[in-house]
Parts: sequence; C-alpha cells; structure tokens
Amino acid sequence: MLMKNLFVAATLLSLCVNLSFAQSEGDVRASGSLLLNFEDAKFGVNFGGEYFFSDKVSVAPSYSNIFGTPSTSGINVDGRYYFTDNTVDLYALAGFASVTGRRVTSSGINLGLGYVVPIQGDLSIGLQLKYTTV
Repeated sequence: MLMKNLFVAATLLSLCVNLSFAQSEGDVRASGSLLLNFEDAKFGVNFGGEYFFSDKVSVAPSYSNIFGTPSTSGINVDGRYYFTDNTVDLYALAGFASVTGRRVTSSGINLGLGYVVPIQGDLSIGLQLKYTTV
C-alpha cells in the first residue's frame, strides 16, 4: 500500500522538458522530467520518448525513479491523444505502468492530462498530471 501511495503521488506531478521535432506522423520527442511525491516530499527523475503515429496520436514510453529508502522505479507506456496543435499542445493519456520497490513489482493503468508549450526552436516545456492505479 505504501508503494502504491508513493508512486501515485510521485507521478501526480511531473515537470517535463521536451526536445521535439515538430508534431506529425513519424516524428520523435525525447524528454526528461522531475517528479515530486506530495505524500512524503520525495523527488525523482523521469526519462522518456514519444513517437507520433499521426499529428494527434502518439505512444510515450518512459522510465521513472523516486529517490529515497527504499528507491522506487517504474516503467510506463502511455498512449496520448492531442486535442490542439497550435501554440500549446493539450493532450489526454492512458497507458500501462509497472512499478518495482522493496523487491515487489506491481502493475496498473495510467490516466492523465498534460500540455506542451514550445520555448524556442526544438525545445519545449510541459506539465503532466498522471494518476496511476499501481
């Protein structure tokens, strides 16, 4: 139960910096994020990518690690649907999560929302709120 609460809170907020190459079919993004666990103020990191099947639909695999004792790590594979393609890209996500901590592995689903705002050239910043059932 502690691991579930830890990872749910940790993935609730992730600030993300993307390196993006447009947003059309076949395009790829790479990202790095900071994670914050609101429940016990633990921090973590997230590294991921994103592949666009079209200008509205993508898949985004990622690896997360929450620092502390014990350390908790997770692998996520999320599908994203983009509602806009203007200055700010708003998206909904749903996916699969697998979390490991204290020699225990659990699986569940992810649901959330996020947005990405271009900063300059191929660099953008985003905010993602994600709930994980793990």
